[in-house]
Amino acid sequence: MKSENFLPIGRIAKAHGIKGLVLVELDFGNGEWPDSTLFYLQDPLFGFKPVRVLSASARSNKSGFSFFVQFEQIDDRHKAERLANTVLFCEAELLNALKNTEIETDSWKDFDVYDQSGTLRGVIIESADNGHHTVALIQPSNGLAPFWFPLVDEYVEGVDEDNYRITLLEFDTFATLNNA
Repeated sequence: MKSENFLPIGRIAKAHGIKGLVLVELDFGNGEWPDSTLFYLQDPLFGFKPVRVLSASARSNKSGFSFFVQFEQIDDRHKAERLANTVLFCEAELLNALKNTEIETDSWKDFDVYDQSGTLRGVIIESADNGHHTVALIQPSNGLAPFWFPLVDEYVEGVDEDNYRITLLEFDTFATLNNA
């Protein structure tokens, strides 16, 4: 098996529990485990070794999603611990198909931005996923240059999707840093 036929999709972070579960962090995704059950681990001596997934369940966290995965023939903690920090691969064709069908993240474009005192501070003109979290390009209402703002729990006080309104904490701090 040639390495160009396989692409990394994430890594096995650590063992979880006594029955061989592992915590897997994917490099992409929307909180759903890929449909395939066949993946590969790279063995320095034998090339790519196939592993079959028996079950996978998602857990949301600040940097995206992690998965509790049960691999076939990994049935105790000792075997699972040996997989810690191992890169997980899939066939290149599968990865391309997964990325093409991946659900696009919610767009925050045209949301009005308010600070915690209820004052309109700007509008989101673009949003993107940087691989760890969503960031929004905000055009301040005071005429300053647009700046990127991380849309993470620590800085988002509230979201009103019906009225396209988001309330952010630390707005002045980011505006000042980015327009200095």
